[in-house]
Amino acid sequence: MSCPYDRVLSIIHESGIWASAQHHFIPSGDVLRLTGQQAEEIQKIATASYRFLRDMAGVAARAHRGIPYGPGELLDAIFGAGLPRSHKSVCFLRPDEPGPFLFKIDLMMTPQGLRIAEIDGFNRRGAGYSTLAALVRAALYPDALSFPGVIPLMATRLRQRGIERFTLLYADKERFYLPEFTILARELAQQGVTMEVIGEKEFTPSDDRRVFLDFPLLDANHEAIAYLVKAYADDSVTFLNPPRPFWGSKNLLGLLWGSPLHVYGFIPSETGDCLRSFTPPTHILGAPRRTKRRRRTLGKSGPWQRRLAYDPNSYILKAAMSSGMKGVTFSHDPRFAAGIEKAESGRYTYVLQEAVEQSPQPLCYFDQGGQECKGDWYVRLTVHVVDGTAADIIVTARQDTAVHGATDSLQIGAIIAH
Repeated sequence: MSCPYDRVLSIIHESGIWASAQHHFIPSGDVLRLTGQQAEEIQKIATASYRFLRDMAGVAARAHRGIPYGPGELLDAIFGAGLPRSHKSVCFLRPDEPGPFLFKIDLMMTPQGLRIAEIDGFNRRGAGYSTLAALVRAALYPDALSFPGVIPLMATRLRQRGIERFTLLYADKERFYLPEFTILARELAQQGVTMEVIGEKEFTPSDDRRVFLDFPLLDANHEAIAYLVKAYADDSVTFLNPPRPFWGSKNLLGLLWGSPLHVYGFIPSETGDCLRSFTPPTHILGAPRRTKRRRRTLGKSGPWQRRLAYDPNSYILKAAMSSGMKGVTFSHDPRFAAGIEKAESGRYTYVLQEAVEQSPQPLCYFDQGGQECKGDWYVRLTVHVVDGTAADIIVTARQDTAVHGATDSLQIGAIIAH
């Protein structure tokens, strides 16, 4: 039997993910070991997040039409913040459709337990890495208890809907992610489901393409955009993830904290209470365009300024419509003050989230010579949710609190300890 290092490298190379050096990461045969309680909490968060996104589609549609009471006007401005032109005419249609078929939640491990960094119901990337980590886990820990897996759960739920073929259309600017899309397609094929992967420049309308994973943010094929907008409006194509870019906005977490959504009957109180219990306080910054005088959301002498005076690491400024570390500024960064100024003069395009203390985890990895080493790593758990169920987890780990995918990161799976 080959050693773990050789087996891990073989799986990675066979996947094709390392075809480009930009996709490289530090190989590891380790997994993150979750307790049964943590696994239960992750499923609880996944279920509540799915229901929240589904319900917010209805809230957004009502706010867009004009809610005659409560914070309707404010909600419409927030849902419309950063909305791409290609989706403006369709994102509020059919609010009674199910929530996103495939989405992700980023979690942090803290001394107080799991905490939500982000709920992203629009960006479907990362599932290929989760599938790769599952392949490594299955090879090295065949008897371990784990989540069901993105591929098996997707295949099961698609067959339940009578879908055996669908299309993943990617934007030209997403070519970087083609290797992981290819992993998804190959593994789904082994489950009897065909996922066609096609770029926007190669895409042409076809009667054979009636089911799409989603409607990505295209910018190089205006004919494709026009076709998909009309076809969705005419109900002649289906998006498994309905085209709602605001599902990927961090403003949603701000709404959990800043608006009494359950008071107005927008969402069940148990959904909001559950998500708030796992989410650091998050504030939406900005003002409506028509407001000439800049509105200080938290005030010059508000709680975050007072806290900064004695704890310079207490807040994180995040662009509402971004992924990874893009648009993220920590409060100890010299650029933070300018970032706050920009955020407060903008139109709901940034949120301010309380920073949490992260708990480093002891994890093993292979050095360049194939020797196994051990160190303390900060981790981000990306939970991929399929049809409302936590399907699997890809763990990104770095020896720095700014955790994101990089060549100095680990990409590993997770198991549930007995």
